Amino acid sequence: MTIKGAFHSSHVYTVAAISSAYHRLLQCAFAAVGKSVTPVPNLTAISVATSADGERDLSEMLVQLQQSSEHGKAMLQQYESSPITLGCLGKMLGKSPIDLVRFWPSKGPALVSCDGTMPERLAAIGLIEDTTLSFVIDSTTLTELVRLDSAAVLASFPNLYVSETSRDIVRGKLGLFAGFPVIVYCSPQSHGH
Repeated sequence: MTIKGAFHSSHVYTVAAISSAYHRLLQCAFAAVGKSVTPVPNLTAISVATSADGERDLSEMLVQLQQSSEHGKAMLQQYESSPITLGCLGKMLGKSPIDLVRFWPSKGPALVSCDGTMPERLAAIGLIEDTTLSFVIDSTTLTELVRLDSAAVLASFPNLYVSETSRDIVRGKLGLFAGFPVIVYCSPQSHGH
């Protein structure tokens, strides 16, 4: 194939393959992940081999999924048995506090939002009822309130602030989806049609 360039020049190219733009983007992403100096969080590139009979060998992928599942279960057991914060658990799992709360397993350990004796809890309620005080809310509490469809309760706090870290986490999560329509693409080949 010859493509004309500037100043009456031309470039000759040989077509090596024809594929969809989606396939090419996937190839570029795979190459970028493989060349990354630092690990990309929550993303792993795996080559899927084809056996002599033409079947895909997914054993490496299944091993990685099993290891990830075991790690997640071990970290949830650690959370259940030790006084660690959701932020610390998130770092151990490579997840944000928002993702932890949104996808908390229904059959997992109790999601602990506070601790304390009954007098300490009553004192905390007394503080909350004092409208002259200011409060700072974190991203996990915001997420839990939204998940429970109870975000309207925030209006009852006259002086409520969000920490810069929580603001950045929420903006980051919102930025992931800003301007991107949700597209579901199913290839007929992938369903055996």
